[in-house]
Amino acid sequence: CCTVLTSGAVDSPGEPLPERVLGIVRRKVRAPLELEDSWLEFGGNSLSAMAIIAEVKALFGVDVPTVVLFKDPVVSAIVELFPP
Repeated sequence: CCTVLTSGAVDSPGEPLPERVLGIVRRKVRAPLELEDSWLEFGGNSLSAMAIIAEVKALFGVDVPTVVLFKDPVVSAIVELFPP
């Protein structure tokens, strides 16, 4: 069913990838943003960026360059980094 992360959050592998990544960003920024929202506009900062990068790497094994998070700060830009 689900994976409980060290942060206490729950990841649901049955959900589509964009929704799983969105869940990570929502937890780290602590805001109800959507796929095309800028996480920076919802109060994200360099600390939340590092937390997003770490959790994406831990769950999916995908490296998210910090520059990507700040150059195009929407969740869909993170999802585009995943291999097909």
